[in-house]
Amino acid sequence: MLSLGRSITVLFGKLQQATAVQLGINPVLTTSGNLAGSAAGKLISPQSMAIACAATGTASGDLFRKIWKYSVILLVLVIVLIVLQAYVMPGIVPQDVSGLNP
Repeated sequence: MLSLGRSITVLFGKLQQATAVQLGINPVLTTSGNLAGSAAGKLISPQSMAIACAATGTASGDLFRKIWKYSVILLVLVIVLIVLQAYVMPGIVPQDVSGLNP
């Protein structure tokens, strides 16, 4: 699988969408938030760390100590944006998913 975030979205996107609709929350925002959160986690994934260590010749512990802060910052930024879009500006993300179904 090329990218875990995209693969999970492809595999479980419909399930997330149906669950969000049943819970009465925005399905577009739910699946988008999941994809953005997986991008934040991709920074510290073992596969990405192994590739970065091989490319730079850095030890994995040293690299992880340098990168984890950026992953947490990105994750917090994603969470803040999703909360803002869900509660402060709820109309900014469309809720109608009928156009998304093929």
